[in-house]
Parts: sequence; structure tokens; C-alpha cells
Amino acid sequence: MASPPPMVALDALDEQRQGLRVEFHWRDDRYFHTIYRVTCDTAVPVVTSLEGAEDELFPASPCLFELHQQEQVLFLTGATSVCHWSLSVQSMSANRLVFEVACRLKAKPPWLGSKYEVMHDSAQEMLHTLSGKAMLNDSEQICIASAAEVPLEFPTTLQWKYAARV
Repeated sequence: MASPPPMVALDALDEQRQGLRVEFHWRDDRYFHTIYRVTCDTAVPVVTSLEGAEDELFPASPCLFELHQQEQVLFLTGATSVCHWSLSVQSMSANRLVFEVACRLKAKPPWLGSKYEVMHDSAQEMLHTLSGKAMLNDSEQICIASAAEVPLEFPTTLQWKYAARV
């Protein structure tokens, strides 16, 4: 049995080494990620992506299983039988990470977006929708979905974009 891929991290830190970090870890058959607030040498988890089960066609967050890094940008892709996702994460400046997501759909989804488990009370102030809509389910989850209405014809592509910043 092959060992899982190594953890990959991307930092958005200022000169004092404070800001944000996103870490992608492998679990079961896909990557999940956690966004941390970094102060000095301490990293506090703020949100972590909620993932779906192996057989879910439309999981809670994009099903990602390939990861490539080019300098300060991470590129991830993945698929189920009815969806193909691409995600980029970019360290735009100190204290800011930008996430851009696209999903090519073959069928109408009951849900399509990125869901996070809230691990720290600063999560609501940290995540900002750039294109798409954000919803706070309760104090335990944040959901970011495409702002576009799902069309009646398939295949189609939906996108959303959000930032983590301090």
C-alpha cells in the first residue's frame, strides 16, 4: 500500500511572521484543508473543510485528489462521476489567501459549494466571499456557494471565489 501524499502548506505572512496558513492533508481518498491564524510561532486552526464520503456525487466540499504547487499558488483538481473540480489557492499578500473554485457539472446538484467546520470564533470575520454567497448555518459551519443559479442545461460550469484574511 502506498503512503499518503505529504502535507502541503501555503503561507500569507507579514514581516513579523503573522498572518494565515492553509494546510492540505490527505485523508482516505482526497485532500482536506485547514486554515490557520498565525501569530509569532503559534498556528491556531480557524476552519477546516468538511468533506464528503467516497461514494457521494455532490460532496460538502470539492473532492480534490491532485495537487500541484507553483511558487505561491496551489492548484488542485478532482472529480466524481458527475462533477469535475478545480481549485486554486493563492497567497496574494501578507495576511490574505484567495480561493477560486470551478465545477463542471453533468447533472443538477442539491448543493454545490465549499463547507467549513468552525474551529475558532474568528472564522466569521476571516472568510469573505468575493463572488458567490456565504451562509452561516450555525456557529459550527460556514458555507460558500456559487452565486449563479444552476441552469437547466448540462453540462455547465459554476464558479465561486472567496478570501481568508486577517
